[in-house]
Amino acid sequence: LASGASIRPARVALFTLGEALNVLPEAQTDVEDRILGLILTGIAHYDPLIHQTALTVLCRSIFGNPEISQDVRRDCLVRTGKKLLCLLEEPAKDSLTFYNHAAMLNHLYRLIVSCEVGGTELRFPEPRPVAFFPGTFDPFSAGHKEIVRAIHGMGLEVYLAIDEFSWSKRTIPKLLRRKMAAISVADLWDVYLFPDNMPINIASPEDLAALAGKFPGRELYLAAGSDVIFGASAYQTEAPGSARYYNHVIFRRAGAVAADYGCISGHVLELTLPEPLEEISSTRIREAVGANRDI
Repeated sequence: LASGASIRPARVALFTLGEALNVLPEAQTDVEDRILGLILTGIAHYDPLIHQTALTVLCRSIFGNPEISQDVRRDCLVRTGKKLLCLLEEPAKDSLTFYNHAAMLNHLYRLIVSCEVGGTELRFPEPRPVAFFPGTFDPFSAGHKEIVRAIHGMGLEVYLAIDEFSWSKRTIPKLLRRKMAAISVADLWDVYLFPDNMPINIASPEDLAALAGKFPGRELYLAAGSDVIFGASAYQTEAPGSARYYNHVIFRRAGAVAADYGCISGHVLELTLPEPLEEISSTRIREAVGANRDI
C-alpha cells in the first residue's frame, strides 16, 4: 500500500508505519530497516502527496518524536541520512513540496542539534568501496534490483547512473526512468542514484578520472555485464586510464561458460543471477507493454 498508486491507502499505510516504529521494542534492527525502507520508498514516490506524507512521517513522527528515545532516533538518522539527502536532490514539481521539505527538515535539524548539545555523536560507518553501475534501465527491473543487491552483498556501495539515451533503443524519457529506479532501490541500503548533473562516459579516460576523484581514498569498481565487456567500444582501446584499467564487477548469465577477462587489468568480481531472474528482460518488458500484454 505504501508504494502503490492509490493516494489515500498509501498515506494511511505510511502513518501506520510511523506508529509501528514508535511502539517497536528496541533491538529490532531488521524490522526497523524494513519500516524505514518502506518510508523511504514513499519519499521516492512520484506522487507529490505521497512523497510529502512519507517525509512528514520520517521527520516529524520519527526524528521529531520525543516519545522515541534519542538513541533510536539518532540511529535512524544515521541509517537514512544519505538516502534522504540523495532523494531530496531530485527536482520537486510544486512549491508546496518545497515548503514541506523546509518544515520537515527543521525536525531533522533539531535532532542533530539535540545530539550535539547532549554530547551524543552521530557515528557513521566507514565508507565502503564504490561500484559505479551505468545503464539505460528501460525500465529498471527485478533483475536489475537483484544485481544491485548482489553487488551490495559483496561489500560495495552502489551508484546507479541512468544513461541519457541509447543508440540501439527508443527509450522512454530519462527522468521517468530515473524516477522508476529511485523508487525501486529506495529500500536498499548503500544504494544511490548518481547525480544527474555529473554525466560520466566510461569510454572517456578523463570522465573516469573525474569519477574516481569524487571518491578519494576509496576503491572504485565499474559494474557491467559480460556482453558489455566484450562488445562496448570503451573496452576496445588500450589508452592510459581507459575502462579496462579499473576494477570491475561483472555479471554473466547462469550456466554460461566462464569468460576470459584478461583485457581487464584491475581486480574482477564476478556474479551470476538465479535462473528465474535471468528470464527477466527490460527488452521483453518493453515489448509486452507495447503490445498491451501482461508483463
